Amino acid sequence: FQAEDGIRDVERSRGLGDVYKRQLLRERNVENRKLIDDFKRNALRNEAIFHSVKALVLALVRSKDAEAFYAALAVGLRDELGFTVRLLYVSDTDQHAERMNDIVYRYPMREMPRFYVAHFKQQDTFMGPLRDDERAWLFPEDSSDGDTPSSAAVIALDRSPLTLLALGHAESSYFNSQLDNTLLSLMTDVMALILPRYRPTDV
Repeated sequence: FQAEDGIRDVERSRGLGDVYKRQLLRERNVENRKLIDDFKRNALRNEAIFHSVKALVLALVRSKDAEAFYAALAVGLRDELGFTVRLLYVSDTDQHAERMNDIVYRYPMREMPRFYVAHFKQQDTFMGPLRDDERAWLFPEDSSDGDTPSSAAVIALDRSPLTLLALGHAESSYFNSQLDNTLLSLMTDVMALILPRYRPTDV
């Protein structure tokens, strides 16, 4: 009887093992389908971003004056890509902070958050979550909105005067050091080349 019971136990174990394997395969298939769906969504999203960035770059190149240049930034980055956008001219003068148009601000260096002062002496780009003082400085009009930026990419387009492009996003983890910034780099390279034509002369 013990031998027969042992045989039955082995057969039962094999049966349970097959059930477990089938369940594991089903779970893996579900995970694979999710990965494929995520890949498709990301591919479509990246394609849309590529076309938006391409349209923005062409609009910047074609701009004939400062008004058209800044309008292209607002439409491309804010309306098409959904970022909160600021272009900041930072100078060592004693002038007061001034909003120059819808997206452009002029700031004295003394009002710049200490972290950014130190960071941009060594680096050209910051990506990450925002502290309260950084958010208030970069996006003063958006500090009380429902879509308040929680993370940002801040790129130094020029150093004399210090000119920063700030892109804000409501998700705190959206901008991070692992983000692929190939398209962002292309766009900011074009901006840096064109910007001196339209920069105010008194900054």
